[in-house]
Amino acid sequence: MSRGNRKSFPDRLKRWLKLDSGNVLPDQRISLTEELSCELGVESPTPTRMKAIKELDELLSVKILEEFGIEKVWCLVKDLLSEMCPAEQRHTTLQMLTTLVSTHENLGVMRQVFFEYISKNYQHEEIEHMFRFFCAVIGKGKKIEHIEESVGMFLLEWLPAVLEMPQAVDGLNLVNTLVKFNSAFLDEPVVVGFVMRVVSRLLQARDEEEAVLCLQVLESIIAYSSLPSSALSHIIYALTRLVNVPQITKLTYKILIQLFGTHHGRNGLYVLCQMIHKMSDPHIVRGAIFFLASVLWGSNRIPSLDCSPAVVLPTFYQVSQNSHILVVFEVVLSIQKLLAVKADDMHLSSWSQLLGTLANVFRHTVCLEDGEERDTIMNILSNIMDYIEELVDTERYYGLIEEFHVLVTTYAQYRPVDSVLKVLNYQAKNILPVDPNWQTKLGTLFSVHYHQGQRLGIRMKALDILSKVFIHYRDQHGIELVRDVVLVHLDGVEREAQVKIRKAAVKLLCKIVMKLHSDITLSVLYMLEKVMMAPYKRGNSVVLESEAADIVEAVDNLVLALKIKMWELPSSHAIYIFKILLSCLEHHYQNKILQNTTIRFTILEMILEMRINENYQIGFIKNELRDVGRSPSSISKYSPFIILDHIHSTDLEEETLQAAAAMSLEENETTPLSLAQATSLLVTALKKEKDWAILSLILKKLSKALQNKVLVIGRDRNEIVRLISALISMIDDRCLDLPASLYNTPAKFNQSLFQRNIFQVLAKLVPHHMHFDYSIQRKVIRCLSVGVINQYSGPLCISTITMCVLEMQDSMLKVVASVINSFSRMSATVPRARAMMEFLSTLLHFPNVYSNFVANQYKLIFAIAIHYTNPTKFNHYIVSLAYHVIAMWFLKCRLPYRISSVTFITQHLNAILKNMATIEVKTSKDSKPTKLQDESYACGILSSQYCHVML
Repeated sequence: MSRGNRKSFPDRLKRWLKLDSGNVLPDQRISLTEELSCELGVESPTPTRMKAIKELDELLSVKILEEFGIEKVWCLVKDLLSEMCPAEQRHTTLQMLTTLVSTHENLGVMRQVFFEYISKNYQHEEIEHMFRFFCAVIGKGKKIEHIEESVGMFLLEWLPAVLEMPQAVDGLNLVNTLVKFNSAFLDEPVVVGFVMRVVSRLLQARDEEEAVLCLQVLESIIAYSSLPSSALSHIIYALTRLVNVPQITKLTYKILIQLFGTHHGRNGLYVLCQMIHKMSDPHIVRGAIFFLASVLWGSNRIPSLDCSPAVVLPTFYQVSQNSHILVVFEVVLSIQKLLAVKADDMHLSSWSQLLGTLANVFRHTVCLEDGEERDTIMNILSNIMDYIEELVDTERYYGLIEEFHVLVTTYAQYRPVDSVLKVLNYQAKNILPVDPNWQTKLGTLFSVHYHQGQRLGIRMKALDILSKVFIHYRDQHGIELVRDVVLVHLDGVEREAQVKIRKAAVKLLCKIVMKLHSDITLSVLYMLEKVMMAPYKRGNSVVLESEAADIVEAVDNLVLALKIKMWELPSSHAIYIFKILLSCLEHHYQNKILQNTTIRFTILEMILEMRINENYQIGFIKNELRDVGRSPSSISKYSPFIILDHIHSTDLEEETLQAAAAMSLEENETTPLSLAQATSLLVTALKKEKDWAILSLILKKLSKALQNKVLVIGRDRNEIVRLISALISMIDDRCLDLPASLYNTPAKFNQSLFQRNIFQVLAKLVPHHMHFDYSIQRKVIRCLSVGVINQYSGPLCISTITMCVLEMQDSMLKVVASVINSFSRMSATVPRARAMMEFLSTLLHFPNVYSNFVANQYKLIFAIAIHYTNPTKFNHYIVSLAYHVIAMWFLKCRLPYRISSVTFITQHLNAILKNMATIEVKTSKDSKPTKLQDESYACGILSSQYCHVML
């Protein structure tokens, strides 16, 4: 039979086996006939053999070969696997053998045959075909009978090349399966080798799938084999690195927990600690820290690894010196886990290590740029510090409290105010003079929390501590505290931006001024002076009242300090305080930068409350000594150490020294104090002040101060003249626009109410007329005559002019005519009646004052008095006094003027009598005349008789 008439091999094979595509049974096998063996054998041409191999490969994918067929086929085709054969032939043959082997579960000794071939030729054949054949031979790792001792080492040697092929996943799956099903046959070197190869591949994984497979291989090695200790570090290294990958973090964590749950747990802890110490890669270090904290203190912590925090805290302390943000973040998270689980088991050394670790973390975190990472770490740190603080409060903290406070102090700006205040309170209790470095500690505390701090509450607390320390130890160490701490750390306080801080500092400085009697007090006063002068030196910007609280505090306390220091030595302190207050007031009226009523009010009130006794010793109306714990009853009202620098000092020097001697004082212990600047400022205030609250204070207090005779006579004449001129200008100077230009005035405030206060002061100045010349006296009289028409101060002005008649006759001589003339133009009113009549009756007794009167002036006097003879309008006393004035002035009138005065008097009296008659309701015909009618009639008869005699 020719070759061309022969049917194809599949047709003949189907005919021989009576197989058909429609009736193939599962239990049927492929028989290796002689014809098929011939075509596969060496005697057939190569193309025939290749064709038969390919067709057999197709059938083997659905059917299996008969028993012992594998051996037969191997013997028929193994020559095609020779290196001398073309690669295509070898690949086709290997593909058929792979299909053949994969369909047989029990290869028997042929597995060893195939394995020997693979082990000898795998380096000379393409790896993909050979690897598939190898996988089929060992059943993808499940079947290794007859080659148990060799397959592991062989695969280990071949694995690097396998993992480099595109189908590296298959190689990993093979190793994974081999470990799962045959780990008992894998020697320690093989397992270690697998671990190293897989770890190496894991760290170079192309994608997530490959990385997961590598991890699964490692997981299988841990679970199914006895992992050698030498492989432990390799696995842990890989896991610490891969845990940073978010997609496989959970799987990595799971594998490590499984690893540390084995007998390798303790060794694993040691490996992690060594990695933390020696590794420089921040990702590996972070992973190691994460695993170490997780297995010891995490939610899935391993009970068998429970150990004291002191074992691993040194490691955390060392790694905390690493400034990488990943490491810093993981360290702070680990500490949080530790405290949540082991806080009650930590002792002194452990707390020291932990606080040192936190200090390093704080140091690195504050250097980070602002961002989400920094904020996250700071929040965790804050929570940790809060928890430690809670432990301290509940007495569950067993470390050194000072170490914790040092940490809080160092990073106080990142802690809540209440937390820092607790530290300050504790530190304040430990500042005691028994400690040789107590002042240094106080200075350090103040420097850290006052100068370096920014928050108001903490800085205020630092000032409060300094104040309390001074109060407690001022008697023994006051001078040292002020010299070494206060003056050093509060220097430049006037430049402080926060007004509350300046106010608290001023309060402390004022306490020092009041409590200390040393020369160093002058340095403190100098600091206070700089604070009070600061607004005037900064520029022309207006300082609001709310920004001047420190100056208000300084003024209030310095006024009190002045009233205390005046009774103490040295007197220079009180005099310096007085000058500071006056300088502050002077600067205000010069610049008007500081818009604060309280400051001016307090200083001016202090000035106006000063009094002088007959020995020219200075005192105050109000005794403030009880405010500082002293008994006012045991202290003189006037200072024995400070006397007024008065114009009569030369004449009274001997008297003053005698008074000082009576008080057991040395001559050099009395110090003169000049009030010239104070008087000048009062005059300035009267001229420039527009706040009625202050101006009214000056006018009311001034009127009382002028009752202190020694205070007035001790002043220079020019000072009194300037004061009078200022008062008069407030009435007659229209340019001042008073009171319209004032503010803070009461409702319905008018000119009459305003001027009433000024006339009251002028009235108090009249008794001191001998201290100002005639021209000023006349100005005062004219001003008072203007005030007569004032509805509130008219009687006062008239009474004062009456006093001028008694005291200043020379001056009244030149102005009395104008005064009488102004009086005559006023209507007769009940409020002014008594004062007016008393004025006219008093003037009557001083002929030298009205010696130059002419007829017209007498008529004006009669006209004034006649108006007050109306009994229907005025009381009996006023009417009687009016008639008396008319009669007496008529008698005092010069003879040539009496004739003309008679007619004038009688006409006006008759007019008043007629008016009285018309308003009487009933008049009895036989009723007797009233006394007033008799007086009127008597005045008329007196005038008429005198006129008749003269004619």
